[in-house]
Amino acid sequence: MKDKPVSRANSEYLVMSEYRLLNGLIQNKSWLNDSRIYSDIFFHATARSIFEAIEYHHKNDLTLSESSLFQKANELNYNVDIQTVSMIKELDNENPVLNEILNTLQKGVQKSNLRKIAVDLLDEVNSHDELDASFVSNSLSSMNDVISNSFNKSVLKSAETWTDEYYQELLNRQNGKTYSFADAHLDAYLPRKASPGQFILIAGSTGTGKSAYALNLVNGFINLNIPSIYISLEMDGISTFDRLLAMRTEIPVEALYGSGDDLIPILKKFKEEKEELDRSKNFFFVEDPNLSLAHIQSLIREYKQRTGNDYLIVVCDLITMVQDFQENGHGSLATTIEMGINRLNAVCKDENICFIGVAQFGRQADSARIQSIEDLELLRPQLNHVKNSHALAERSRVVLSAFRAKYYAERYLTHIPEADEIEDVLEIQILKQSQGRVGKIMKYAFDGSIFRCFPIEDNDESLDG
Repeated sequence: MKDKPVSRANSEYLVMSEYRLLNGLIQNKSWLNDSRIYSDIFFHATARSIFEAIEYHHKNDLTLSESSLFQKANELNYNVDIQTVSMIKELDNENPVLNEILNTLQKGVQKSNLRKIAVDLLDEVNSHDELDASFVSNSLSSMNDVISNSFNKSVLKSAETWTDEYYQELLNRQNGKTYSFADAHLDAYLPRKASPGQFILIAGSTGTGKSAYALNLVNGFINLNIPSIYISLEMDGISTFDRLLAMRTEIPVEALYGSGDDLIPILKKFKEEKEELDRSKNFFFVEDPNLSLAHIQSLIREYKQRTGNDYLIVVCDLITMVQDFQENGHGSLATTIEMGINRLNAVCKDENICFIGVAQFGRQADSARIQSIEDLELLRPQLNHVKNSHALAERSRVVLSAFRAKYYAERYLTHIPEADEIEDVLEIQILKQSQGRVGKIMKYAFDGSIFRCFPIEDNDESLDG
C-alpha cells in the first residue's frame, strides 16, 4: 500500500507529527492502551507499518532495537527503510505529551485529506464535461466529515457519563418533551415515537397506500410545524403536490386536472393553502432522483443551518432508490443494501434525526390464490415479504406494513358482489419494533380520491406478534 499524496507545504509538518507519535510509542508502552491510538490514524503507509512493528514488539515483550524494529516494519512494508526507522528512534522528543501530539497530527491529517478532496473537486470543476452535481455535493459532505472527525477524543463512554445522559432524558420526558409523529396511533403504540437516532421502515405492495400514508404523516408535520424534509424519489414534485393539495383541501385529484372556469374555485383554494404553506419554515421538499446518502446528509446539514433546528424527521419514498441501495457491480445487491442501511443508521445517530423510509414488498406478498373474501387475509404481509428484508428489516428500529383488503378485492374478486361492500380501510401493522409490542394493527379510513387517511378509533384489535 503506497503513501497517500500530500502537499509539500503540509508534508514536513505531518511527517514530523507522525514521527513524534511513533517515538513516543517507543518510549511509552502504556500509550498502546489508549483507544485513540490505532493504525488508521496515521496518514502515511510507512508510518502505519512502523506503528504495527512497535505494537508487535511491545505486545510480545521483545527488546525494541533499531535493527529489530526495521526488520519487522520492512516485513510489513518493503518501502520502510533503515534511515526512517533510525530518525524516529533517535528523535529528540523528551517528555512527549500525548494530547499535544494527537492535536498536531490531526491538523496535518485534516489538511491533507481536505486537499485531496479539493483537488478532485477542482478537476471536476475544470472539466469540459457537464458538472456532476452529485459528485460536488458528496465532496462537500466529505469535507464536513473530515473537519468534524477527531481521533483526539475517545469514543469510550463511562458509566457515569452514560447514566448522566439517561437521567437528562428522563427529566425531558418528565417535563413533557416528546417527538410526536402527529399521528394518534403511532404516538400511542410506538413508545419512542419519532425520537432521533432511529430508522423506521414503512413497507407495502403497489397500490396499498404506503406512499399516501407517508404523505399523510408529512402533512401532519407541516400542520404542527415539526422540523421535517420530504424526499420523493419515485414521484415528481407536481404529482406529489397534487396529492398534498387534495389531502389538505379535500378536492379530488381528478378535479385538479380541469380547465377554464372549472379551476377558478380551485385556484382560490390553492392560494389559501399557499399562504398557509409559505409560513411553514420548518418544512422542505426534495425530488432529485439521483441522491446518495452523502448528499442526503449534506442536505440535512444545510437544513439545520437554514432553520436553526438540530432535530428533524426525514421521510424518503422510496428508500431503495437512493444510490447507496442500488446494485453497483461491486458485490451482491443484498450486500450493497446492508452496507447502505449501515451507513444510514450512522447518519441517523450522527445527525440526531429520525429517518422514515418507504419500501416495496416483494411479489411473493401478492402470490396467494384468492377466490373468496376470506382469502384476502392470506395477502396480509409479513416481515420476510419486504424486498431484501434481511438487511432492511434487521437494521430498522420499527417496521410498519401497509395493507388494504379493498384494493385486493377490486383486483381479484370482481365476480363476488359482496366484495363491493368491503370498506376501504388502510391497516398499518407493527411488524417489528425494538422497544414495544408487535402485531398491533392500526386502522385508518382511506379515501383514495384525496389520498387521506383518517384514524379510526382504536378498539384494541391486534394480531399476536
